Amino acid sequence: MGQPHGFPDSEYSPPAGSPEAPSGPPESVMPAEPLSDPASIGGLGDPLAQPIHTLPPLEEEIGGYPISPRTGEPVRSPLIIAATAAFTLAGLAAMATYWWYWWVAINIDNFGTSAKLIELFDPRPGSGSSVVLVCLMAVIGAIMTAGPGIAAYNLWHGASWSRAAGIAACLTGLLAFFVLPWTWLAFGLAAVGTGLLWLPTARPYFEAWRQFTNPPRPEIVPPTQVAYGPAPRFRVH
Repeated sequence: MGQPHGFPDSEYSPPAGSPEAPSGPPESVMPAEPLSDPASIGGLGDPLAQPIHTLPPLEEEIGGYPISPRTGEPVRSPLIIAATAAFTLAGLAAMATYWWYWWVAINIDNFGTSAKLIELFDPRPGSGSSVVLVCLMAVIGAIMTAGPGIAAYNLWHGASWSRAAGIAACLTGLLAFFVLPWTWLAFGLAAVGTGLLWLPTARPYFEAWRQFTNPPRPEIVPPTQVAYGPAPRFRVH
Protein backbone atom coordinates (compact mmCIF):
# COMPACT_ATOMS: atom_id res chain seq x y z
CA MET A 1 0.00 0.00 0.00
CA GLY A 2 1.63 3.19 -1.10
CA GLN A 3 1.42 6.73 0.11
CA PRO A 4 -1.71 8.52 -1.10
CA HIS A 5 -1.23 11.31 -3.54
CA GLY A 6 -1.45 14.84 -2.18
CA PHE A 7 0.15 14.16 1.24
CA PRO A 8 3.70 15.25 1.89
CA ASP A 9 6.07 12.76 3.44
CA SER A 10 6.18 14.61 6.75
CA GLU A 11 2.40 14.66 7.21
CA TYR A 12 1.50 11.09 6.09
CA SER A 13 1.04 8.40 8.79
CA PRO A 14 0.05 4.84 7.68
CA PRO A 15 -3.05 3.41 9.36
CA ALA A 16 -2.70 0.93 12.15
CA GLY A 17 -2.46 -2.72 11.05
CA SER A 18 -1.13 -1.88 7.61
CA PRO A 19 2.15 -3.41 6.48
CA GLU A 20 3.73 0.02 6.37
CA ALA A 21 2.88 0.78 10.02
CA PRO A 22 5.75 0.27 12.52
CA SER A 23 5.39 -2.93 14.52
CA GLY A 24 7.15 -1.81 17.70
CA PRO A 25 6.32 1.00 20.18
CA PRO A 26 7.43 4.49 19.23
CA GLU A 27 10.85 5.47 20.38
CA SER A 28 10.76 7.73 23.43
CA VAL A 29 12.46 11.09 23.19
CA MET A 30 15.24 11.42 25.74
CA PRO A 31 15.46 14.87 27.36
CA ALA A 32 18.73 16.72 27.06
CA GLU A 33 20.93 16.57 30.11
CA PRO A 34 21.17 19.84 32.01
CA LEU A 35 24.46 21.64 31.82
CA SER A 36 24.67 21.78 35.59
CA ASP A 37 22.68 20.87 38.65
CA PRO A 38 20.10 23.69 39.27
CA ALA A 39 19.97 22.85 42.96
CA SER A 40 23.66 23.55 43.36
CA ILE A 41 23.42 27.08 41.93
CA GLY A 42 20.02 28.08 43.24
CA GLY A 43 18.35 28.04 39.83
CA LEU A 44 20.07 31.25 38.73
CA GLY A 45 22.28 29.87 35.98
CA ASP A 46 25.85 28.77 35.79
CA PRO A 47 28.06 30.12 38.60
CA LEU A 48 30.76 32.60 37.66
CA ALA A 49 34.36 31.58 37.81
CA GLN A 50 35.22 34.77 39.74
CA PRO A 51 32.91 36.63 42.19
CA ILE A 52 31.69 40.11 41.33
CA HIS A 53 33.44 42.74 43.41
CA THR A 54 31.60 45.92 44.38
CA LEU A 55 32.97 49.15 45.79
CA PRO A 56 31.74 50.49 49.15
CA PRO A 57 29.29 53.40 48.98
CA LEU A 58 30.83 56.84 48.77
CA GLU A 59 30.81 58.84 51.99
CA GLU A 60 28.42 61.76 51.71
CA GLU A 61 29.96 65.16 52.35
CA ILE A 62 28.99 68.80 52.28
CA GLY A 63 31.76 71.26 51.57
CA GLY A 64 34.33 68.59 52.44
CA TYR A 65 32.73 67.94 55.85
CA PRO A 66 31.30 64.44 56.43
CA ILE A 67 27.57 63.81 56.79
CA SER A 68 26.33 61.30 59.34
CA PRO A 69 24.59 58.35 57.63
CA ARG A 70 22.42 57.89 60.71
CA THR A 71 21.05 61.43 61.08
CA GLY A 72 21.75 62.92 57.67
CA GLU A 73 23.28 65.96 59.40
CA PRO A 74 26.89 67.15 59.64
CA VAL A 75 28.89 64.89 61.92
CA ARG A 76 29.34 66.21 65.45
CA SER A 77 33.00 65.82 66.30
CA PRO A 78 34.23 64.95 69.80
CA LEU A 79 35.11 68.63 70.27
CA ILE A 80 31.53 69.70 69.57
CA ILE A 81 30.19 66.97 71.84
CA ALA A 82 32.54 68.07 74.64
CA ALA A 83 31.53 71.73 74.29
CA THR A 84 27.84 70.80 74.30
CA ALA A 85 28.35 68.68 77.41
CA ALA A 86 30.19 71.54 79.14
CA PHE A 87 27.32 73.97 78.50
CA THR A 88 24.76 71.39 79.61
CA LEU A 89 26.61 70.70 82.85
CA ALA A 90 26.96 74.44 83.44
CA GLY A 91 23.19 74.86 83.26
CA LEU A 92 22.63 71.89 85.55
CA ALA A 93 25.15 73.23 88.07
CA ALA A 94 23.44 76.61 88.13
CA MET A 95 20.03 75.01 88.59
CA ALA A 96 21.24 72.64 91.33
CA THR A 97 22.91 75.37 93.39
CA TYR A 98 19.87 77.62 93.07
CA TRP A 99 17.58 74.92 94.38
CA TRP A 100 20.02 74.27 97.21
CA TYR A 101 19.80 77.95 98.13
CA TRP A 102 16.00 77.68 98.04
CA TRP A 103 16.05 74.61 100.28
CA VAL A 104 18.19 76.46 102.83
CA ALA A 105 16.22 79.72 102.60
CA ILE A 106 12.88 78.15 103.52
CA ASN A 107 14.20 77.81 107.07
CA ILE A 108 13.92 81.21 108.74
CA ASP A 109 16.95 80.54 110.94
CA ASN A 110 19.14 79.99 107.84
CA PHE A 111 17.57 82.59 105.58
CA GLY A 112 20.19 85.25 106.29
CA THR A 113 23.05 83.01 105.10
CA SER A 114 21.26 81.16 102.30
CA ALA A 115 22.90 83.18 99.49
CA LYS A 116 25.48 85.91 99.03
CA LEU A 117 22.82 88.38 97.85
CA ILE A 118 20.81 87.81 101.03
CA GLU A 119 23.92 88.30 103.15
CA LEU A 120 24.74 91.61 101.47
CA PHE A 121 21.37 93.20 102.31
CA ASP A 122 20.54 91.16 105.43
CA PRO A 123 16.76 91.70 105.25
CA ARG A 124 14.38 90.67 107.99
CA PRO A 125 12.69 87.39 107.01
CA GLY A 126 9.16 88.07 105.80
CA SER A 127 9.71 91.77 105.14
CA GLY A 128 9.10 93.43 101.80
CA SER A 129 12.80 93.68 101.04
CA SER A 130 13.25 89.95 101.67
CA VAL A 131 10.46 89.18 99.19
CA VAL A 132 12.11 91.39 96.57
CA LEU A 133 15.46 89.70 97.11
CA VAL A 134 13.91 86.25 96.87
CA CYS A 135 12.30 87.22 93.54
CA LEU A 136 15.62 88.61 92.35
CA MET A 137 17.31 85.35 93.28
CA ALA A 138 14.74 83.49 91.17
CA VAL A 139 15.57 85.71 88.19
CA ILE A 140 19.30 85.10 88.71
CA GLY A 141 18.74 81.35 88.86
CA ALA A 142 16.66 81.38 85.67
CA ILE A 143 19.23 83.46 83.77
CA MET A 144 22.16 81.33 84.89
CA THR A 145 20.33 78.14 83.88
CA ALA A 146 18.99 79.40 80.56
CA GLY A 147 22.25 80.93 79.30
CA PRO A 148 24.28 77.71 79.03
CA GLY A 149 21.18 75.76 77.98
CA ILE A 150 20.56 78.03 75.00
CA ALA A 151 24.22 77.80 74.02
CA ALA A 152 24.17 73.98 74.21
CA TYR A 153 20.99 73.63 72.15
CA ASN A 154 22.10 75.95 69.37
CA LEU A 155 25.59 74.49 69.28
CA TRP A 156 24.16 70.99 68.81
CA HIS A 157 22.11 72.27 65.86
CA GLY A 158 25.01 74.16 64.30
CA ALA A 159 23.84 77.74 64.80
CA SER A 160 26.47 80.17 63.58
CA TRP A 161 26.00 82.42 66.62
CA SER A 162 26.78 79.64 69.11
CA ARG A 163 30.11 81.29 69.91
CA ALA A 164 28.34 84.50 70.87
CA ALA A 165 25.90 82.43 72.93
CA GLY A 166 28.87 80.89 74.74
CA ILE A 167 30.22 84.32 75.62
CA ALA A 168 26.77 85.32 76.89
CA ALA A 169 26.69 82.14 79.00
CA CYS A 170 30.00 83.15 80.57
CA LEU A 171 28.67 86.60 81.35
CA THR A 172 25.56 85.17 82.99
CA GLY A 173 27.85 82.84 84.94
CA LEU A 174 29.32 85.86 86.69
CA LEU A 175 26.03 86.11 88.58
CA ALA A 176 27.35 83.20 90.63
CA PHE A 177 28.80 85.85 92.93
CA PHE A 178 25.30 86.49 94.30
CA VAL A 179 24.36 82.84 94.86
CA LEU A 180 26.77 80.32 96.41
CA PRO A 181 30.48 79.52 96.06
CA TRP A 182 29.56 76.26 94.33
CA THR A 183 27.75 78.20 91.64
CA TRP A 184 31.11 79.29 90.22
CA LEU A 185 31.30 75.78 88.80
CA ALA A 186 28.67 76.83 86.27
CA PHE A 187 30.84 79.74 85.18
CA GLY A 188 33.89 77.51 84.81
CA LEU A 189 32.07 74.94 82.69
CA ALA A 190 30.60 77.65 80.47
CA ALA A 191 34.08 79.11 80.00
CA VAL A 192 35.43 75.69 78.98
CA GLY A 193 32.65 75.21 76.43
CA THR A 194 33.18 78.68 74.99
CA GLY A 195 36.92 78.14 74.72
CA LEU A 196 36.40 74.93 72.75
CA LEU A 197 34.18 76.73 70.26
CA TRP A 198 36.90 79.23 69.42
CA LEU A 199 39.40 76.55 68.45
CA PRO A 200 40.19 76.43 64.70
CA THR A 201 38.90 72.85 64.43
CA ALA A 202 35.38 73.99 65.30
CA ARG A 203 35.08 76.35 62.32
CA PRO A 204 34.39 73.65 59.64
CA TYR A 205 31.47 72.39 61.73
CA PHE A 206 29.67 75.73 61.61
CA GLU A 207 30.46 76.19 57.91
CA ALA A 208 29.03 72.75 57.13
CA TRP A 209 25.83 73.57 59.02
CA ARG A 210 25.56 76.87 57.17
CA GLN A 211 25.65 75.06 53.84
CA PHE A 212 23.37 72.32 55.16
CA THR A 213 20.63 74.70 56.31
CA ASN A 214 21.02 77.11 53.38
CA PRO A 215 21.70 75.02 50.26
CA PRO A 216 22.27 76.88 46.98
CA ARG A 217 19.00 77.51 45.23
CA PRO A 218 18.67 76.69 41.52
CA GLU A 219 18.54 79.66 39.22
CA ILE A 220 15.04 80.44 38.01
CA VAL A 221 14.98 81.52 34.36
CA PRO A 222 11.77 83.39 33.55
CA PRO A 223 10.15 82.46 30.23
CA THR A 224 10.75 84.95 27.44
CA GLN A 225 7.94 83.91 25.09
CA VAL A 226 4.51 83.50 26.64
CA ALA A 227 1.54 82.67 24.41
CA TYR A 228 -1.79 84.12 25.50
CA GLY A 229 -5.26 83.08 24.40
CA PRO A 230 -6.45 79.73 23.03
CA ALA A 231 -3.94 77.13 21.97
CA PRO A 232 -3.23 77.10 18.22
CA ARG A 233 -5.19 73.88 17.65
CA PHE A 234 -8.31 75.45 19.14
CA ARG A 235 -8.20 78.63 17.10
CA VAL A 236 -10.76 79.06 14.34
CA HIS A 237 -9.18 80.28 11.11
